[in-house]
Amino acid sequence: MDGAHFVGVESPDTRLLSLAAWRDRSGLDSGRASDLFPSSAALPRLTHAGRRVSLATILAQDALREAHGRHRTRPRYGRGLGQAETLDVDWQATDAEVLDDLSASVHGDTFGYYDPLMTVTQDQALCILGGTHVMILGDSISRYFTYQFNNFLINGDVAAEFGDEGDGCLSWGCATEISGVYSGPYFDSGKKWSPGTERSDSSSHRQIIEATIDGGAYGDVTTTFRFTQDTWYDDLEDEASEINEGDVLIINSGWWELKEDDEEDHASDGCSFSSSDDVSDFYRDSDCLDSYETDLENLVAGILRYFVNDDDKAVVWRMTTCCGVDDSDLGNQRIGAIAVGAMNTIADKVMADNGIDTANVYQLSNIANLGTGAGDGTGRTFDGFHPRAREFQIWTQILLNKIARQLGNTEECLAAPSPAPTPRPVTPPTPAPTTSAPSLIPCL
Repeated sequence: MDGAHFVGVESPDTRLLSLAAWRDRSGLDSGRASDLFPSSAALPRLTHAGRRVSLATILAQDALREAHGRHRTRPRYGRGLGQAETLDVDWQATDAEVLDDLSASVHGDTFGYYDPLMTVTQDQALCILGGTHVMILGDSISRYFTYQFNNFLINGDVAAEFGDEGDGCLSWGCATEISGVYSGPYFDSGKKWSPGTERSDSSSHRQIIEATIDGGAYGDVTTTFRFTQDTWYDDLEDEASEINEGDVLIINSGWWELKEDDEEDHASDGCSFSSSDDVSDFYRDSDCLDSYETDLENLVAGILRYFVNDDDKAVVWRMTTCCGVDDSDLGNQRIGAIAVGAMNTIADKVMADNGIDTANVYQLSNIANLGTGAGDGTGRTFDGFHPRAREFQIWTQILLNKIARQLGNTEECLAAPSPAPTPRPVTPPTPAPTTSAPSLIPCL
């Protein structure tokens, strides 16, 4: 029976054939084939982003990973999700790969129309962001991301590992504090921007961290990170007008929604979980997801829309990583993973409804590959919760690709220069004879 194969809800990919038409095209009736569904290396296959990927391409990618000892062809206990379409980073990715050869360290679906993902150099990053003010909002994961993001713009490399494995840089990034103001290798000024909430009044949970980075001929890049304890609350609303003055916004809110809070301005009161719960309230209580969705919509109305509606601005919502808890207990991580998955689904819907780009980095730090931190070199986190600097460099690359496209400077900043054409050999023209007499002898 004729039908249609849909890439999306309203996007037919191709017409399906009737059985009679299939038999005729496949050669069954004429004897050219004997199998109703003949195998074909060119058989098209759709990824979850709706892009066609042939079986031959997938097999070639697998062969390349095998040749380089990539993890997908080398199963490990408790590791890997194992699908070609799943975005992932190589377990053994080196600093050099994430800096200079992104294709060697990232495989899977690279966000549909952002394929291929381009490796961005420090100079190209400064070209993309030169003269802009980058606003970054989020929790401690976004804070450590900011340190690597700034470090790449400043030094062009991967920062020394955070935590016990590296220089021991933690919440204030090895900064020195003088009279309540911090300064360190990743920023110029760090202080407190809000009084905090019932969730926390720790200074490291009220940070505003600012840096001005020399962009040379491209113009300086200014970055400002604000630690936020909720998706939408009074303190953030008070800062909205200043945030909206920025040119680029990288934002996330997820983990802190899983912490108890009795603040009147917080919609999702009590949507938390503990070790005695079987699942998170964010999974079993629809009110929690409804309130999270309401918070996201208020965030869009108060801040994000100002970046979407201005062609000179860019905004990316960074999806939440696993598992919403600073807890190495696998049972709690499982509960947190369920909660984060549900929250990401809601965030994906709200952002899509409002034309806001997303960076789905969940797979780069999921329940299967978090690791235990120090001593677990193959794990993606330096402490079991926060991604390593190397993983944050992957985020940086993904986000720079997206930001460049939104700002419209891809051709200017990312297009590879065309090599100068090789000159063709020129044959000197044969001089025309001065006479038709063939018997003349040239002078010596």
